Amino acid sequence: MGTSMSLYLCSDAQIRGFSEDVNLVNEFLDGAPSRGDCYLADFWDGLHYLLTGDTRDLPLAALKIGDVEFRGASDATHAIFSRTAKALAEELQTLSEETLWGRFDPRKMVEARVYPIRPWLFPEYAESTFRELMFYFDRLRNVAVAASREEYGLLFSRYEDW
Repeated sequence: MGTSMSLYLCSDAQIRGFSEDVNLVNEFLDGAPSRGDCYLADFWDGLHYLLTGDTRDLPLAALKIGDVEFRGASDATHAIFSRTAKALAEELQTLSEETLWGRFDPRKMVEARVYPIRPWLFPEYAESTFRELMFYFDRLRNVAVAASREEYGLLFSRYEDW
């Protein structure tokens, strides 16, 4: 149990429609596959930390903020338009595993209260934790590239995963 994140490819027109009527976001999420086009489990906050160090600048901060936030949605939901998704894909493709390993610091992640704070962030688990984060990083990069290729934006939804 925890707070997981799923991503969904959406057209810019869909995202604009969701902005006009938050009920459309809820209907979309209710009718979509439960884990979307990309499931990041509860590793999304750890990925955000590796990508940004907790800054709030798009495109790399897209896991926490977007071009649009959908207040009143049944889950914490935001989206980025296709141009931002393209910029995200480009940025993610430039990041090497070595660069991300250099940003990975379990002690600082605990101090920053990266969700979830649990034993896998302790230094003795650093190698296996980093491997898991890279698994989800690859998923994120792949969906961003797919969105860019199809000229789609991305919808990000955080929810309690039972």
